[in-house]
Amino acid sequence: METVFLGIGSNMGDEAANIGAAIGMVEDLDGATVLRVSRLYESAPWGVSDQPMFANAVVEIATSVPADSLLDALQAIEQELGRRPGPRFGPRLIDIDILLYGSEEWDSDRLTIPHVRMLERDFVVTPLLEIDPDVRLPDGSQVTREHVKHGAVTDILGLVPGFEDRAVAIDAHERSLGHRHRQNEDWVELCAFGDWLTNSMKAQSAPDVSFLITVFEAERIPFAWDPYPPQESFNPYGFSAKFKLMVPSVFQARASRLIDEVAKAEIDWTDPGLSGA
Repeated sequence: METVFLGIGSNMGDEAANIGAAIGMVEDLDGATVLRVSRLYESAPWGVSDQPMFANAVVEIATSVPADSLLDALQAIEQELGRRPGPRFGPRLIDIDILLYGSEEWDSDRLTIPHVRMLERDFVVTPLLEIDPDVRLPDGSQVTREHVKHGAVTDILGLVPGFEDRAVAIDAHERSLGHRHRQNEDWVELCAFGDWLTNSMKAQSAPDVSFLITVFEAERIPFAWDPYPPQESFNPYGFSAKFKLMVPSVFQARASRLIDEVAKAEIDWTDPGLSGA
């Protein structure tokens, strides 16, 4: 089995549904298993600028299907979902690219691996590094953002529908900015800060909040503060008003159970390993 990274994009119709459907069809392929799925990222079109914004994601799969046969299967998925020939870099219902295929390199008329210009595209590099911050090219060099110059990421659109359980944990940097989410996403209030967890946790303390966030990240549960200003640094010790802790509805039951478990845990905050001392 090889570890393979796929880039998937759409800017026609219901982009999130298109991408979710494509990933579902990838998982249905014989000899393929979807391991991890990035969040959906909005990105600016490039090459042909007069077209709608794109939604993009990167998917990590394990597969025994050879790269050229996998390409055939992915193109068949594109056609089945309704993709038709169009202008190069123009609007598309669905686009699936092989970015990396284990340590293999390919250079043929049909297939080039690593994908040409992948390191130049923000909409590829950003979700790829979300899934695997240490991902490397076949020559052993690490993927970085230093060559990015096209397809700027402009927003985070949420989780890929149908693959919420394969999403990665929110990283510390995004947590510090406040997770961005849109009004039409199915997010629910888990609890309020101000009368913070009064029904679940006896101590209204910032260490409790920090520990809970650590637990959520370890369990790969996305979260958001509403209406915490995204441009300000996150500091649980500095909250002075009521804030809502939000999670996608699909994670509500699991997140609630974790809150109860954290509330019941006897945590020694004098432990240097927990206090950061």
